[in-house]
Amino acid sequence: MLYNEYLAQLEQLQQGLPPRFSPTLTHLISKLSGLFDSNWPLVPNHLENNIHVSTETGRMTGICDWKDTTVGPFGMSLGGLETMLGIRTMKESWVFHASQQELRDLFWQAFYQAMGDVSEEQKELIEVARLVGLFVDNG
Repeated sequence: MLYNEYLAQLEQLQQGLPPRFSPTLTHLISKLSGLFDSNWPLVPNHLENNIHVSTETGRMTGICDWKDTTVGPFGMSLGGLETMLGIRTMKESWVFHASQQELRDLFWQAFYQAMGDVSEEQKELIEVARLVGLFVDNG
């Protein structure tokens, strides 16, 4: 079951990552089942540049390089936002752009506007999915 796979990954990360990540992982583990509720969609997850979407309809038009595509809860790929807001450097590892907070706020405003009526519970699940995706992809 997909839920069990993600749960096992998060539990393994909780054991292996520095203790400062433990409270966040505990929270994500406690909320994980909501991402597998029958009302939460499962969608293709892939590298951000490999899913092509029509700007007119918002529908997916193609996927490049299928080998790394997975199906998972909606929101898991939103961690890709972080890669657009910063740059990896040799010296400091990761540095966010000076205007990252303004760009982040603009992204979420446009995102929720495009989604329409989004409840606070749905926003929380989107954030849980985003963080789970970040941990699974980078942990």
